Amino acid sequence: MPAQRAREMSFERTVPRTLVHRASVNEVFVTDGSPVGPGRALIAAQWPRTHALFHPCDRGHSDPLLLVETFRQAGIYAAHRYNEVPLGHHFVFCDLDIDIVDPSALKTGGLPLQVILDGTYALDPDKPVTPHRSQARFTAEVEVAGRPCARISGGLIVLSPRAYRALRARRPGRDAPEAALPPEAAPVAAALVGRTDPQNVLLSVLPDAPRGEFLLRLDPDHAGYFEHACDHVPGVALIEAFRQAAHLTAQQRTGGPVLLSAATIAFDRYAELEAPVTFTLEEPAPPRPDGHRSRLTATQGGTAVGHADLVHIPAPGASA
Repeated sequence: MPAQRAREMSFERTVPRTLVHRASVNEVFVTDGSPVGPGRALIAAQWPRTHALFHPCDRGHSDPLLLVETFRQAGIYAAHRYNEVPLGHHFVFCDLDIDIVDPSALKTGGLPLQVILDGTYALDPDKPVTPHRSQARFTAEVEVAGRPCARISGGLIVLSPRAYRALRARRPGRDAPEAALPPEAAPVAAALVGRTDPQNVLLSVLPDAPRGEFLLRLDPDHAGYFEHACDHVPGVALIEAFRQAAHLTAQQRTGGPVLLSAATIAFDRYAELEAPVTFTLEEPAPPRPDGHRSRLTATQGGTAVGHADLVHIPAPGASA
């Protein structure tokens, strides 16, 4: 990462919300950008000390979902600002690979954290580029408060408004009402999934459900998961539901607080709002020497909509 250019980045104000596809200025974390080479740019962001959705854990570490959201905003910003993607185009993130190399860099303090992403936006050479569709990969090295923190990579499809409308017009059940949870489905306790606010819990369990099987509980009026209008289950909600299920599993295995250290997530198709989504834990997960591994599949109507492989480590100071 070019050190001098990073020191010149500004954290004084956010970029326009349209450049990161946010409806609320308060939800914009990107503050600046500077191109440093073909397809490559430094992107600055500031993280609040606390947030209604992205709340630090009880050990004082920033929410890993805040890292994911900042990466998402940075990728969209880089596409619009430096890679000639017109405003109004839709971004479909297909996969996500996260490696948190230094979880302690996420520790919150007395001031908002300053974040720098050294990002590369690269078009897929094997996919044609048209005015209505392109495919790319955004990869970023992330520094938090000057410390290397994480590496993140995500594949995405960029669609024009016309192409997106045509894609979503074919979705099944588009005229059906939104799915309702069975009345006997009970929400998981917030502390078990690394949350402090029960409203941010995305998992429910049925009394007779097999161990490791959860239902998605998603309030369409939730201001965090539905920051703007959406005609499908938002990707951030699926990512967070995977994380919550893996957190619960890892915490049960370790008997103490845990932190996310790595995740590989792939989406097979959209998850629709009109049918229940089930998350199923694969047991036993193949072991990893660097942490407690959880592998999960999300299904809807018997068809997979996504897969995840997540690794958690004991939180600093916690006994394994």
